[in-house]
Amino acid sequence: MGKDLVATPAADYRAYGAYAQAQLALGSDPPDLPRALEQLRLATDHDRHDAHLWTMRGQVELRLGEVDAARRSSARALALRPEYVPARALAASLQQQPSGAPQVVQRRP
Repeated sequence: MGKDLVATPAADYRAYGAYAQAQLALGSDPPDLPRALEQLRLATDHDRHDAHLWTMRGQVELRLGEVDAARRSSARALALRPEYVPARALAASLQQQPSGAPQVVQRRP
């Protein structure tokens, strides 16, 4: 960036592959939320330091009604990157949810 050298560690290809599979599951009609969550769990297993992956995982957990799990994922994302706007938005939406109460449960037909 400009005259500054910026270095970031390379993403683990397994995390990237699982994230791509999660995006495909989310993009299906209807979204395959259980499959997306399975892939996001794999992604976070391979890359525990990516706030975006933890935020996405929390969003899917919330959509599946797994509020407590979503809170844990949200907390992990914010611990990694407190200024990350999507993680902050997820945390704000979780404050309105009682523990264990589903927001919207979407199931495949």
